[in-house]
Amino acid sequence: MDKVWKKVLNYLNVNRKNIFLLDGIGALLSAFFLGIVLVKYESFFGMPKQTLYLLASIPMIFAIYDTLAYFLVKEKGRIALKLISFANLGYCAFSVFKVLENAESLTIWGAAYFIIEILLVASIAQLELNISYNKTLPSS
Repeated sequence: MDKVWKKVLNYLNVNRKNIFLLDGIGALLSAFFLGIVLVKYESFFGMPKQTLYLLASIPMIFAIYDTLAYFLVKEKGRIALKLISFANLGYCAFSVFKVLENAESLTIWGAAYFIIEILLVASIAQLELNISYNKTLPSS
């Protein structure tokens, strides 16, 4: 599995510094979809507006963190990267909890959205952990 990640990282030219940009852009996209798109089409997706706003606020905080980390963290930034990685995993767990809590109202489209989002965020979290633990990757 490490060989696969190394190939992906080399292909994307991802390093410890610009992974914060990738995470921040993803967080902004999540916040946009959850806080605007899914709210506008609440009946289509089936997740209550208040839950969507709550879920959208978390990636907004992550986007702020990622921006600050990108500009303020020194070259390696392993601790900062581990922190956002574990925060992303916590967000995934919280999202699963909210999906299960609202399972009766969630439509197939809502379930599909959340499954895809959780898989993407968890994959990014794994990528971040791999980068933070791998000492052979470029630092910045």
